[in-house]
Amino acid sequence: MPDQLAIRLGARLLRANRLRANFYRGCVVRWILGSRSPRRLELLKSFDPQGDIRRVPPRSSDEMEFEGLHHWDEIVERSLLIAQTKYEDVWEQVAQENLENTLILCGDTTVLCETEPGSWLAIGQPPVDDPQHQVLRNWLGQFLANRTHRVLSSCVLRLTSGELRQGSIVTNVTFRPDVEQWLDWYVSLNESSGRAGGYAIQGVGSIFVDKIEGSLSNVIGLPLELIAEWTACRR
Repeated sequence: MPDQLAIRLGARLLRANRLRANFYRGCVVRWILGSRSPRRLELLKSFDPQGDIRRVPPRSSDEMEFEGLHHWDEIVERSLLIAQTKYEDVWEQVAQENLENTLILCGDTTVLCETEPGSWLAIGQPPVDDPQHQVLRNWLGQFLANRTHRVLSSCVLRLTSGELRQGSIVTNVTFRPDVEQWLDWYVSLNESSGRAGGYAIQGVGSIFVDKIEGSLSNVIGLPLELIAEWTACRR
């Protein structure tokens, strides 16, 4: 299964490269990435290796949560509002700069599990004050193993023209049923730290995955297909 997943990873990254084929027109674009996430930075660098990328994260790491929200439409609305709020914060920081040929990108990614038909639960990053990793174990055993969950990302992109693009994208991820056999070993790796849903699909967490439907880069942290769609032929 890991070998098959690696093949799919390569195929999806190749498709992302093709989608961005029209993005380059000889000049270097400047990016302002409104994120602290190293995964988003790595993905953006792979998307535009010639670009000049600068991180300007929101001034506060605190953000709105999904507590009390269980209907899908209101969760998507909240996710987009989080991305918009991040953008507004970053825009306030850079608005007085020379933004010629500069794109500003902000986003939010969360993992959602259907606890009962039509009712969704957002699971974020595992708590740091959980030395026995009990929360992560519960997530993997109760919500993820042998089930399909959704990874939702919302993004806001300011184009070089000043025009704003915003939207959301969903990837369905199905975990295999026998994750328990690897639980002790996986939590010992501490790979889950800082990861939405407590796993890294580009890392060892890929052993849990049986099937992916949709954008792989979205699960990693930045939906490149969405960025390619918004930027293609607009240079």
